[in-house]
Amino acid sequence: TSIDEYRQQVNEASLFPNPIQHNVVNIAFKNTTRLPAEIVFYDITGKEITNQQLIEREEIIPLNNTHSNILFYSIKYSDNYIERGKLFKF
Repeated sequence: TSIDEYRQQVNEASLFPNPIQHNVVNIAFKNTTRLPAEIVFYDITGKEITNQQLIEREEIIPLNNTHSNILFYSIKYSDNYIERGKLFKF
């Protein structure tokens, strides 16, 4: 695997805005070949906040049920590749 292939693999999804505003986050995928996928959000204690199935190139995810200022996420793609990251919420 070349560095370029690795970079493409790591950044399949973009989540924005970061920090989150109005309790919603947008997600956009570079391509849809790995969809469907599932995204799970966790607070800093590791407690699951919400999860959502993702089937479209762009989706909006509501995050109303959290008071945590830092959220971690995990995206599991149809080919079992997992992408992780974090978002801030103020």
